[in-house]
Amino acid sequence: MRKLLTRYPKLNNFTALPCEKNSFNAACQIANCMHNMVDRRAWTAKCRQLKALYEQKNSTYWRNEIAANSGDSKRLWNIFHAVLGESQSAEADTHTADEFAAFFKDKVDSVGASTDSTPLYEVPFRTTSTLEQFTPVTVD
Repeated sequence: MRKLLTRYPKLNNFTALPCEKNSFNAACQIANCMHNMVDRRAWTAKCRQLKALYEQKNSTYWRNEIAANSGDSKRLWNIFHAVLGESQSAEADTHTADEFAAFFKDKVDSVGASTDSTPLYEVPFRTTSTLEQFTPVTVD
């Protein structure tokens, strides 16, 4: 804790909050170590404010990106995946339609080969009723 306080000397009087994420984490660590509840509440409030600021900046950035690329659907999909935190793997682009078809043909063939020795299932014959006569019905 002493190391953090010497790194950020203004943290004791709450006059300035460092603006970097590492500083944010350091400030929250200091708050967790404080025993004075007033100081702890003040630091918790400052940490919440800083977190809200980061979330607002992030939201504004992505909204601006979406607005700037509103005519480019490919770029919008890339932005959408980035917002969700999905990484696009290079592997998705390496497969062709022929490879896809060959994979499923091989899969169907292997399943067929593994079930060749299985006897066919005999379905017992069941009689089903049929509609042979129709009687008209009236509203009366």
